[in-house]
Amino acid sequence: MRVLVIGGTGYMGYRILERLLEHGHDVAVVSRGKLQPSVLHNVQLFQLDRSDRDAFESTFRNERFDAVIDNIAYEPEDIESSIKTFGDRIEQFILTSTMGVYHDQTRLAPLREHEADLTFITPEGYTKGGAGHATLGHSYADKKRRIERMLVELDPGIFKYTIFRPTMVMGRDDRTRRVWWFVQRMLDGGPFVIPDYGHGHIFNLTYVDDLARAYGIATGNPSAMNKIYNMNNPETFSAETWIESLATGLGRETSWERVPLDRLAVLGLERYVMPVAVRPYVNSLGDVAAIRADLEFEFTPEEEWLKDTAQGCVDNPPDGDSAGYDQRPAEIAAALRFRAAREKMLEEL
Repeated sequence: MRVLVIGGTGYMGYRILERLLEHGHDVAVVSRGKLQPSVLHNVQLFQLDRSDRDAFESTFRNERFDAVIDNIAYEPEDIESSIKTFGDRIEQFILTSTMGVYHDQTRLAPLREHEADLTFITPEGYTKGGAGHATLGHSYADKKRRIERMLVELDPGIFKYTIFRPTMVMGRDDRTRRVWWFVQRMLDGGPFVIPDYGHGHIFNLTYVDDLARAYGIATGNPSAMNKIYNMNNPETFSAETWIESLATGLGRETSWERVPLDRLAVLGLERYVMPVAVRPYVNSLGDVAAIRADLEFEFTPEEEWLKDTAQGCVDNPPDGDSAGYDQRPAEIAAALRFRAAREKMLEEL
């Protein structure tokens, strides 16, 4: 098959290119050219910005592809442009969506694909939570719901789709610095501060290599046509178990203390934000029975992907410190202060 990948040179994209090549596909990629992974030597490059829709549509109007994978559709207009450009000339359109389409994430049970309400639009004034995005807020999830709805409402005999819904994507080359935030603090040996949100937050994560492998399996696969899949690794974490699991992957010991929210600013931590497990009272759990059944997909064992993620980050750390590391002494002091208070209270019981 000839496959076009829109957004194929970044963190997820270049891995998807590699998996497609392993499956024997003839691969092309749309990229602005800012990143140059070595896999580009084996694919056809169309260097352009997909947000320039006139250029995008004119470039591909006469190109023929069997499948299109879109990793960077953030606006409904992006999908309108793809439908207009490729129409009924492709066999499959694969969309990278998000677990954020599930607006009701208070449940402790994993969410199944059909439980997403694609008509839901965030009410004005709705507090930022798990259905949002770290920088784009709830508008990101709202737009993804609209994008998914546009695809599922098309004639399934003419424009076949496959939709993947990953949650936070983790891997060894950590451009987002989410993993590095934790690993850098583990390397200095000090304790973590966990903001005390009450009953807490439990979540799944997505290992980037598993995500790319799923795209390779789904491309051209009749079992994946007109299907939506949660794409998260099945392990469930809390803030504590995520920190502990990363430490185990590094062969290190670690510790933490919960600190009430109203004490953070008093202790000089008004800017303190954990990049994973950050949002209160919201869970992010996806049921993965469908992808296992339809695609016979097997996830990488927990200990293997966690070790690869953590150790890979140590071996190839991002340039510079993680977010907020300049206030690391205040973090350690706060954790030790609350540890001492907790231990004193236990002694007095």
